[in-house]
Amino acid sequence: MNTVPVGFNGAISPKLTACVSQDCKSITFSDVTLLSSVTNPYGWTTDLAETPRPRILTAFSEIRIIVTNTSGTEVINQVVFGGTLNLFPAIADFNDNMPLSTAVWGLDDGVYSINYQFTYKAAGSFYGDPDNNLALEGKVVEAKMNQVITCNAQNEVKDLWLKYLNDCCSANKDKALEAEALLFSVEAAAACADEYNASRIKEALDKILLLDSDKCNVCKHSKCKC
Repeated sequence: MNTVPVGFNGAISPKLTACVSQDCKSITFSDVTLLSSVTNPYGWTTDLAETPRPRILTAFSEIRIIVTNTSGTEVINQVVFGGTLNLFPAIADFNDNMPLSTAVWGLDDGVYSINYQFTYKAAGSFYGDPDNNLALEGKVVEAKMNQVITCNAQNEVKDLWLKYLNDCCSANKDKALEAEALLFSVEAAAACADEYNASRIKEALDKILLLDSDKCNVCKHSKCKC
């Protein structure tokens, strides 16, 4: 959900993606606000001659990424632009998908809230609006989204299938199918990852991790080992 307060004429409409690594140890954030166009009028501006230019990088005093868990605890609070720090490419190299930073992850699966927050500079002269006609001076524009992280569960499903393929144990196959069905239900519910569904999603993810694949008593083929 992008939040642009009433009266913010021409403000940027930021967009962000977050991708957890396969080993679940890191998370990478990428800006996907896209460049300004007819179909994306509130995207990035790269034209230094445009006046005013409220969607150019130098219009902001700070850009920050904040990630919180369902308890409201911040697990990541990272500045990607501000002061002497700039994780964005040069203006001439702006594109529709810009990896910004990679942070340590290693957290439990579940629903996380991600806030991509842009703070405008206190003086509009920095972006061609010295009289503050756009009413953006010092204002904050943000994009908020809920994201379901399923990294550990996905790895567990893969491990269950690998164990079945290695030993042909029917019990492992049943557990792999159950885990896969649970993961599918979580991914289907991800589109409505609101407060109501968050606890149910977490329960399903935890159940996947608790599936025990070691209790194998019957082999389907004589060549397999139990």
